[in-house]
Amino acid sequence: ADAGINTRVEAFLDIIQRYITLGIKDPEEQPFTPASVKEMDGDWLYKDSDGNECSFHDPSVKILVPSMGHFTADLSAAAFRGMGYNAEPIRIADFPTLMLGRANTSCKECIPLILTTAGLLDYVQTRRKPGEKVAFFMPGATGSCRLAQYTTFQRKLINKKHLREVALFNLQSEDSYKGMSVPQQILVMKAIIAADTLDEIRNAILVLPEDKDEAMRVFENYYKGIVESLENGGKGFYKAVKKMSKALSELKLRFPIEEAKKVLLDGEIYVRKDEFTTQGLVKRLAKKDIKTVRAPLMEWIMFISYNASFLQRRKVYASVKLTALIQSWIIHNLEKSTKKQLGKSGLYEPCL
Repeated sequence: ADAGINTRVEAFLDIIQRYITLGIKDPEEQPFTPASVKEMDGDWLYKDSDGNECSFHDPSVKILVPSMGHFTADLSAAAFRGMGYNAEPIRIADFPTLMLGRANTSCKECIPLILTTAGLLDYVQTRRKPGEKVAFFMPGATGSCRLAQYTTFQRKLINKKHLREVALFNLQSEDSYKGMSVPQQILVMKAIIAADTLDEIRNAILVLPEDKDEAMRVFENYYKGIVESLENGGKGFYKAVKKMSKALSELKLRFPIEEAKKVLLDGEIYVRKDEFTTQGLVKRLAKKDIKTVRAPLMEWIMFISYNASFLQRRKVYASVKLTALIQSWIIHNLEKSTKKQLGKSGLYEPCL
């Protein structure tokens, strides 16, 4: 109605007039130089807000891995530590984290952006150590929506809040996350494959064992061995996987996994993997003897490798295509070996 429009326009003009009368002005923008990350000679350099540069291997540089499921974040951080970097996973979100994210966004954004942004701010505000240089690991992608825009938003937020020594560590799916050496990629792939598989095993433990608490204690105990193997650069990884599989296979089950009722949890890749957004659902289904199978993160990794090899219409360097082909072959063999071994636990059904 015209009355409503007129009221709002008059209120707007009244506010402007009062600002002029009272002499209120926006504070002058203070100069600020954000920290940044750049690749150089097969490694990354961290450039702080004062322009000083140091290697990522410097202990003062902390790589933060956003939470996209406990296992994905925890094992990826362990893989980074296995490369000689100081890395830590962002803790799983809770309701206060969600509120922090909403306080620093318009709340119209997707939940992954809100939660990853909140995770970064929570760490910087409450857990960051003096003198620590933060590199927030945020993979990127092409396009105008979702993942492609996370770094754009978060970079602006860092500038707006003048967060010193906080940089975004951004690798792009467009070139199959080029920037890591082949051994580094293999180590990260081991972490992601293990994370996908261990998540399924944990969900099975909520349903199948006669003594679920004991089964979870066994799982957590041998899980530490997998983390340690990744921290050692992948040495002993398959040995740790084999030990876990053998220990789990000795558990007494109420019924075999082949007879279990199963539900596929699919959809947006972050939301389906994140415990804060889905674990309540997983536990409710488990109480009805239904095992939840999350669609794996590896499907995205395989897609971007295939995309870089065959689907890119723009000019792509032959080296990128070759790297993607080699990566796909290596990933397939890593996945097959890991899942086949964990399938012997009786709590996982390999799908290869």
